[in-house]
Amino acid sequence: DPSLVSRWKNGQRYPSIKYNQMQDIAQFFLNLKQNDQEKQALQNIFAMQKLVTPHLSDPLQLLTQYLSERRAQTSASPTTTATTLPNLKQPRVIESPGQINKTYSIFHDNKGKRKAILRFLQQALKSLPTDIYIYSDENLIWWSEDVNFQKEWRDLLQEIVLKKHNVHIIHHPQQDHSSFFNYLNLWYQLHFSGNVRSYNSPQYLTLPIKESLMVLKDQLVVNARSTLLTPKENICFMYDHLPTVQMYESLFLGRLIHAQEMITAFKTQDQLQLLEAWLTASTTPYDVFKTTNHLPSLFLPKHVFEQYSSQLMHQHQLRYLNLQKQITSNQISMFNQIKYTLVLPITLFHNLQHQDDYTHFDPLFFGDSTLALTTQEIITTLKNLRFAIVRYAFFNVYILEESLIDDTLDLAFEQREFHVSFCTKNNQSATDVICLKTNDSNILHTFDYHHQQLIHQIAPVFKDKDYVISQIEKTIDLLESQLNKKESSRG
Repeated sequence: DPSLVSRWKNGQRYPSIKYNQMQDIAQFFLNLKQNDQEKQALQNIFAMQKLVTPHLSDPLQLLTQYLSERRAQTSASPTTTATTLPNLKQPRVIESPGQINKTYSIFHDNKGKRKAILRFLQQALKSLPTDIYIYSDENLIWWSEDVNFQKEWRDLLQEIVLKKHNVHIIHHPQQDHSSFFNYLNLWYQLHFSGNVRSYNSPQYLTLPIKESLMVLKDQLVVNARSTLLTPKENICFMYDHLPTVQMYESLFLGRLIHAQEMITAFKTQDQLQLLEAWLTASTTPYDVFKTTNHLPSLFLPKHVFEQYSSQLMHQHQLRYLNLQKQITSNQISMFNQIKYTLVLPITLFHNLQHQDDYTHFDPLFFGDSTLALTTQEIITTLKNLRFAIVRYAFFNVYILEESLIDDTLDLAFEQREFHVSFCTKNNQSATDVICLKTNDSNILHTFDYHHQQLIHQIAPVFKDKDYVISQIEKTIDLLESQLNKKESSRG
């Protein structure tokens, strides 16, 4: 109906959502015979929309969502008369050579690259919150060879994220396992802020020229290039020329078209969804590796979960308890079928033996809440743990010596081979992200490599079942003795 289309164009009417007219319009644009400018305009739309809706990949869905959002923005303003449809025929304005500001800085070698990146991060810290785009397929040696730089990098990025910048990073995990784990460990920490999104590119091609890119939207860009053919050719450029910065922004957004999100973040309000995802994972017969600084929640008394559920909204209480029971049942029933390795720090036993108070923290079951367990609840948990070690041949508890405890245990992991990994904080924090989940095979292989290295470093005696049981029984005896003294003093 030409008259209806005319009313759409002059803003008198809006395409109907009820009859899928927005999708029909999107399909119309995609079916057009497009020139190069129109194709590029569509690619830019796809890339921008994918930042907002990363779960969408189909061009039709991306364009439909883009148009729908523009319709909502336009219809919300009664004074708007301009069309909500993108003008794909509008030519791009390209500056003439005389207009271009050719100022830039050049940095050489890895040392120069680090200098440029620190300058970039310092500038980002000074600017108002905006988008930051990061991409690199270079060897990480420029990052890992200087420990002082790693610390500065970590500190600046943490401040940048806390300042509410939105960081988008495309990872390329074709790296050495050890350095990539350290690199990932930093980004995992930052993901708990909620302002970081990680992607990988499944259509990645190994090119002879490698590149690192950092873009501070509309302000600054650092672009480093190196080649496998001549390793000494290692140059880094920094630009603050707006058209150049925007060009690199477009290149990054173009890479996002086929990219996939690597990490799913669950916030406090997503606890039931997290438990549902965990329940699904618990039904799969994959070996489990788990680290935590706290007592394993699987062995807590049932009433602890019931008490916690009473804090939830009434309509969520029963669902929470059902999920908890199914997860616990699935996990324990799997002990006869899969290898389950639980790594606990020796400091946990020392603290239980010599401190009066123990505060339990496990975001998988209890969100961002901490629980003050009674001495009797701790004793019951330890007895349940001891029973599982004795009963199930495939269930193993390894004790991590103090010499091996480092900032690795800032995070708690539960990984099912190369199937899925759940990561939580070991201590309460101010952010509302409680868990990170990934199915990305590159991350899972990297984490698995690190876990196997950790197990290899643990002395055989600390992996011996009899020794572990003796530590648990020693702790139980001390706690029971303390409990008896308290009861007798009351009497």
